[in-house]
Amino acid sequence: MERKEIYRRQQAYEQELTAYTGDDPLNVRYEFITWLDGNYGKENVMDIFFPTLEDTLKCFWNVVQYQQDSRFIQLLVTYITMQTNPTEMYKSVYEKGTGIESPLFYSSWADAYVKGENFKKADEIFNLGLTKVKVKSELEYSY
Repeated sequence: MERKEIYRRQQAYEQELTAYTGDDPLNVRYEFITWLDGNYGKENVMDIFFPTLEDTLKCFWNVVQYQQDSRFIQLLVTYITMQTNPTEMYKSVYEKGTGIESPLFYSSWADAYVKGENFKKADEIFNLGLTKVKVKSELEYSY
């Protein structure tokens, strides 16, 4: 029964995406991805979750209005944490300028170093974030 609900919601999502004419196309995708993860857990619906996430990131990768958007950054961080070498991906994203104002970006990047037990590099990333983010308290709280 769960799969039927997921497929029904996926079809509705695809129809909504096709018919969408508003000024925030990321929202339709973001809502579906967060619905999947929130209701079923991404690990349980990876066959739908991962391709949808990847497609969303590809669609908006070069769209300037989303480069600092918290929803886009959240999706990007989710994707990066699923990769085998997240620290290199964070570095590439940083060099592109995406997410550089986001506390979540820096705390997740630093966390990737902590998981690899590179605490010195984690501290460097945390301190870099403190020089870039607008709301320092969010970064300080998360790290």
